[in-house]
Amino acid sequence: IPFYSFPQSDFLNDGNLNQIADRFGNTNISIVVDTDGNGVVQPEGPADIVQNESNLTVRASVTAYVEEDLDLDAPSYTMWD
Repeated sequence: IPFYSFPQSDFLNDGNLNQIADRFGNTNISIVVDTDGNGVVQPEGPADIVQNESNLTVRASVTAYVEEDLDLDAPSYTMWD
């Protein structure tokens, strides 16, 4: 992707560090990018995220998943669901 910008509302400012956060305030976000231009990505991550699927393929140039944060009671989820 040539460029992607995030609006200020996507950032969590804890006073020391600006991080991208979801609506729950969870910063456990992984962004997956198609690096070879074939139009698909193969996300790899925790089993609860990729549902134990080997060779998971998502048709997208960019996608993301979020790991749960028990301290925030924030769920895990994917952008390809």
